[in-house]
Amino acid sequence: MFVSGLSIVAAIVLLWMKLPLVFRLKLYGHPFLLDLGISTFILVLFSSTGEGLMAATIAGLLCSVLIAWTRKWYGYYEYDREAKEYFYVVGRYNMTERIIAEKRKKLGEQLIAEQQRKA
Repeated sequence: MFVSGLSIVAAIVLLWMKLPLVFRLKLYGHPFLLDLGISTFILVLFSSTGEGLMAATIAGLLCSVLIAWTRKWYGYYEYDREAKEYFYVVGRYNMTERIIAEKRKKLGEQLIAEQQRKA
């Protein structure tokens, strides 16, 4: 049961790492909704047996702990309703340089695509 829960969490973490960094940090800005969505998805997916349900419960608990830990460690984006924009809340590990590098890479890809369309 515990090993199954750990394997479910490992699979979720591996899928989570494929998302773009800025998108992940924006999702970390809504921890309750993120936790609720992941836990509900896992429980629905593994609810066919009692052991699967217990493994999903453990995986949901571990995901909640991971979300809290990563918010404190890496920071998150928070939405300011007055300014109508996101701002980065820095965690223990400052991700600003990686965020800027990812935005530059995305901007460079867009510029290359525009040049190819013009040619």
